[in-house]
Amino acid sequence: LSPPKRKENVWAAFAANPSGVKGKNILLLDDVFTTGATTTSAANTLLEAEAKSVSAYCLARTVQ
Repeated sequence: LSPPKRKENVWAAFAANPSGVKGKNILLLDDVFTTGATTTSAANTLLEAEAKSVSAYCLARTVQ
């Protein structure tokens, strides 16, 4: 998918229970970072649920 389509594809794809993340530091793990759409969407969802912070680590990155 193109970068805009990837962003559209994961928009509102995640949900977080605030009681599980509120005030916590969260670490996201991703296998492959392509456009960052998945990581960004997941991180924003966690921050909206009042996570204290969100960090992300990826194993591989695509070459474009």
